[in-house]
Formats: sequence, C-alpha cells, structure tokens
Amino acid sequence: MRYDYEEGSWTPILKGTTSGQKTATSINIGRYTKIGNLVTVTGTCAWSGGDTLSGLIIIGNLPFTIGSPTTGSQQYRPGACAGGTSGITMPSGYTNGFAFGADAGTTYIYIMARSTNGYTHNPTIAASGAVYGFTMTYETTA
Repeated sequence: MRYDYEEGSWTPILKGTTSGQKTATSINIGRYTKIGNLVTVTGTCAWSGGDTLSGLIIIGNLPFTIGSPTTGSQQYRPGACAGGTSGITMPSGYTNGFAFGADAGTTYIYIMARSTNGYTHNPTIAASGAVYGFTMTYETTA
C-alpha cells in the first residue's frame, strides 16, 4: 500500500470560537507532517495584545480539518500536549493543569483547565503569553 507524504508549515493563532483573535508574535510557527490521512502538527503559539476573546479558547488555523474515523461509535477527540504555557491562568478550583484537545470537523485545538471533577474551556488569557512546544496527531479526511 502506498501513502501520500507531505510536509509543510502553518501559523498557529490564539482565538475565541465566537469572536476575537490575539496578535501573533514573530515566534508563532507550526510544522506538520501528513502521511496518508494521519497528520502530526507541532508549534509555538504566542500572542501580544489583540482582541478580547469570546467563546471557547482555541489555537486555530490547523493545516487540515480533523476527520471523524468510522471505527466505533464514540466521537473522535484527539488530544494534544504542550511543553509549557505563560499568560494562561486557571480558574479557581481548577488546579490539575491544562489539557489540550479537539473535535472532529474542526481546525483548532481547545485550551482547557482541569480539575478533579472535570474541565472548563474558559481559562483566563492575559494580554500576552505563549503555548510552547505543543504537538498533536490526528486523522483527517483530506
């Protein structure tokens, strides 16, 4: 079996799902590798100033739409990890760190704060900050 192979770059942007986008800094860089329908993205997302974010907090602009694999009946939700963050504060009671994840049919990664009982999509975002060294692998339909 032969798979298509592609490499490239993309620019991660911090946004709100309803409205607003932070101003990207010069260190915003993303790289991707796509083999068949499997995509691995890496990057740094930094911001300085910009709009007030409304809705859920996301890293947007993924190079390919997240697919919905046909195996099983559960919704497909790939996870991501990050080496570190600055300018993101967890709400009161959310003391178990951050989580990063995504949903099928989207082109973004959610930034979530975790607690022992769950998570929230609404951490506090400072005027400037960064998500350093994140990576995610997901299936795409493209």
